[in-house]
Amino acid sequence: MLLFIFDNQGSPRLATGLRILEEGNDRSPLQCEVRHIREYMPGDSEDEVVYKFAGQKDAIVITYDRDFKEISQKARLYKKNKVGVLYFRSTKNSLRYWDLVVSFITQWEELKKLVSETAKPFVFEISLRGIRKIEL
Repeated sequence: MLLFIFDNQGSPRLATGLRILEEGNDRSPLQCEVRHIREYMPGDSEDEVVYKFAGQKDAIVITYDRDFKEISQKARLYKKNKVGVLYFRSTKNSLRYWDLVVSFITQWEELKKLVSETAKPFVFEISLRGIRKIEL
């Protein structure tokens, strides 16, 4: 079963909402579990601790890091811990909650399929425009 973990920047409510929707998604060929990192550790945990934990759980981390430079700087953590990352990028100047919701809901089954077929580490950027793989 796939495990998706929202990182500290992610909304615990969105994680809970996706978990509830996924629990009712019993006809999906790919079942998954959705959690927020705060269910496992304190909200102020360092990225190194979060990604090590995600690697140990064979999880996919969902993050809202705002710029690609930050993603590229964390690439060593992704590689070291063999973690898959879904990076949400807003197409607007600011991060909007409903952009997140719409992007994840409309692309959820495709995301599950992509992450299940892709060797870790990987990064996929998600936006209202679709999904694209980012080379590490």
